[in-house]
Amino acid sequence: MAIQTLDRTPDERPEPARRFYRVKEAAAVLGIPQRTLYHLAETEQIPCRRLGNVILLPVAWVESDAPIPRRR
Repeated sequence: MAIQTLDRTPDERPEPARRFYRVKEAAAVLGIPQRTLYHLAETEQIPCRRLGNVILLPVAWVESDAPIPRRR
């Protein structure tokens, strides 16, 4: 029975799958102003998580076709 080896050095680790975007990154992906995302997160109109002062948006929401709430 032969042992299969991977084509990487012992110091290399596979990149973990991205789970969240920061507001700046999500705004670039969505093509909307950062301030709009901050406002929507503060008013709980979009799914988000807070980690201290950082607001994180789920990749699934950013990359989906989820509509961005409209102003009233």
